[in-house]
Amino acid sequence: MKKELLRIAAKYAKEVYVHADCNIGTTEFSVIEHVMDDGTPINVLAIRGTDEFLDWWKNFDMRSKSGWKKYCVDSSKEIFRSSEFTKVLISDVPLLICGHSKAGPTAMRIKERAEIQRPYRWDKTYCVAFEPARGLRNNVTLKLENTVILKDPDSVVTKIGWSRFKHPEVDEVIELPNDKWYPSIKDHGMNNMDEFVKNMDREI
Repeated sequence: MKKELLRIAAKYAKEVYVHADCNIGTTEFSVIEHVMDDGTPINVLAIRGTDEFLDWWKNFDMRSKSGWKKYCVDSSKEIFRSSEFTKVLISDVPLLICGHSKAGPTAMRIKERAEIQRPYRWDKTYCVAFEPARGLRNNVTLKLENTVILKDPDSVVTKIGWSRFKHPEVDEVIELPNDKWYPSIKDHGMNNMDEFVKNMDREI
C-alpha cells in the first residue's frame, strides 16, 4: 500500500471527528472524493470512532454476529444502506475505507463485504484501521488484502476483549514506538496516528 494512502486515510479519519456528513444513530461517517498527487481520483469512506459515552459502551459490548462484534455488523449494514456509500461502492474509482478505534473493525467488516460486492475491483479497494478495537471472533479465520492496521502499544483499546476477539490477518500491522510505561489515552487518539503517518519514511 502506498504511503500516500495512509496519509489520506489519517487525514480523513481525523477530520470526520470534526464533521461527519452522515449520522445514523451512533454511526457517523463521511464519503469524500479525493485526488491523489498523481491526479488519480479515489473515493474515501471515513468512519468516526469512539467519541461519546455510548461509543465506549460499544467497545465493551462482547456480543457477536456473523463472526464479528454485533455493533460492527449493525454499523456496516447502516452504511451499506446509505445512498452516499452505494454511489462509491458501484463506482470504478478506487475506494479507501478508514476508521479509528470503534470504527476500525467496522471499516474492516465493510472491506470484507466490499470485496464480495466489488469482486472485479478487489485490487482497487483499500482499508486502513487506526487503533482498532478487536472485532473478529477468535475462532474465525479472515485475511484482508490491501489492508493495514496501525496501533500504539501504549493504548489499551486494541487489547479489550482479547479472550474472545482478535484483529483479522492483514497485509501489515504497524506498531508505533512504545515510549510510555503506562497506558495512554492520548496515544490512542487520531492526532497521534496522523502525526506518525506524516513522518513515515517508507512505503508499505
